[in-house]
Amino acid sequence: MEDKSQNTDQTKFPIAFVLFLVAGLIIILAAHFLVWFTLVKIFALTVPARIILGLVFFILAISFFPVNALATYQAGRLLRVCYFLSGLWLGFFATLFFSFVALWILYVVNFLVGMEISWRLVTTFLVLLSAAVTLWGMFNAYHPRIRRHHLKIPKLPPDWRDKKIVQLSDLHLGLSNGAAFLKHVVKMTNRQKPDLIFITGDLFDGGDGNLETFVPLLDSLKADQGVYFITGNHETYLGLEEVFAILGKTKIQILDDRAVELSGLRIIGLGYPELSQAEDMTNILEKLLDNRQPQILLFHSPIHLEEFSRLGIDVLFCGHTHQGQIFPLGLLTWAIFHGHDRGLSRVGKMRVYVSSGTGTWGPPVKTSGRTEIAVFKLG
Repeated sequence: MEDKSQNTDQTKFPIAFVLFLVAGLIIILAAHFLVWFTLVKIFALTVPARIILGLVFFILAISFFPVNALATYQAGRLLRVCYFLSGLWLGFFATLFFSFVALWILYVVNFLVGMEISWRLVTTFLVLLSAAVTLWGMFNAYHPRIRRHHLKIPKLPPDWRDKKIVQLSDLHLGLSNGAAFLKHVVKMTNRQKPDLIFITGDLFDGGDGNLETFVPLLDSLKADQGVYFITGNHETYLGLEEVFAILGKTKIQILDDRAVELSGLRIIGLGYPELSQAEDMTNILEKLLDNRQPQILLFHSPIHLEEFSRLGIDVLFCGHTHQGQIFPLGLLTWAIFHGHDRGLSRVGKMRVYVSSGTGTWGPPVKTSGRTEIAVFKLG
């Protein structure tokens, strides 16, 4: 474990992070401009009102980025409140933006057919609808539901029949989700009486957020055959040494680039690759395989599916996509991951399960479905 964290190329993350922030900021500013322009035109705002609204939108548009950056270096109540409010605005704004896109499409159609429409009334309705959808999305974000599945695995040892596996993914503990949320998730998970628990990455946020507070709760997860964790992209942002140090105070077993055999069932974990390691994944996996046994692979993102199937993996557990988190971004994740962005599917002989996320990141809102705790009964 120590070798992997020590060999991390620390110079690459800041560049990637800055590029991500710049691209995100440009997109968000452009979206805010469209919404500002729409409100100005529909409600015929005066020049002073336009300027004030423009300044407010500009501040709201950029607010999430400095708060997110500060979270990497310090934590506190005020920062948590600012993070929550800026994320909540982005969640509401995303829904408002997409509703205004639909409004402009309606405007173009109306220009062609010439219907009588009260645009102020329609716009007001869309603003109120976006607020209602956001409130519904907040409920979804903080109240994950149990999703039950029956999972058939070829050559499953008799001792594993009717056993339960629980998958948790993308909890984003830290600024996004605190101890109260984790306590709720642990209670729901333990109530399932699982034999195995898999945590498939992004357990923590990219920022610190006083992670020591989560140790007792994480240590209270109960599974007869153990709790296994693999890293996601946000663990690489936080720093693998810090992540491993925190989890080292719990009974959770880190399975990054390791395999364990549990009564004839092989569990393989691949850590989320950093830039210098991306091409080594297949080579790492080949060294961990034992095709004489049923093999379960834990990997954070639903990529390289054909390769994993070809190598003889029976079941792959993933997360990462959040099912887009905000509607209709699920259409984007569906396209990016070729339909393997949520739920149970098949690639060759391999079964793939992609969690839509136990938690959320950024906006404390999920309008593309519910957060989930996935429960699998083996057969």
